[in-house]
Amino acid sequence: MKESETPSIYKHTLNAFRSGHPNILHYDADQARAIKRRREATKPYPSRGSEGLERDEYPYASTFEGGAGAAIAYVPKEENSIQGRLQLAPLYRTMKMGEAFLVLPVPKDKDPDAEKQPIPGPFPVPAPRTTPRLVPLWNGIMRMLLPIFDPTLLNDFDKYNPNSTQSGT
Repeated sequence: MKESETPSIYKHTLNAFRSGHPNILHYDADQARAIKRRREATKPYPSRGSEGLERDEYPYASTFEGGAGAAIAYVPKEENSIQGRLQLAPLYRTMKMGEAFLVLPVPKDKDPDAEKQPIPGPFPVPAPRTTPRLVPLWNGIMRMLLPIFDPTLLNDFDKYNPNSTQSGT
């Protein structure tokens, strides 16, 4: 679950973890049991639909861990829809009854899909320049080492290296 998509549910889930609820849950495909668990979990909490809020339960009613004793929070209706439609439904379509999954809250700054914020600064950013002082140093080192291995390489180095001070000689 991504904080960038469902910030209220993200906070609620972290609070549920802090109060001892598990982060590994087991999927229950039986819709009738999920309805029963949701009713058990949310019974003491009145509906606030007129305010645009829904009751969010953790652990989810769609898992064997859900039901009475679940942590409940009022969250914006849109967030609850996003979580159900975009986060849980695609996951559940790939799962079998009783299969375990990890609930992993992803903070905004760690979200791989989050829109990257540009780094303020002068634009366009100049490309880094190579240090011209290194070219003569590199050429000097190569001129010393190549004759050790094969003296004929020095001629090829001078002939093909455009930075060589002896190029073309």
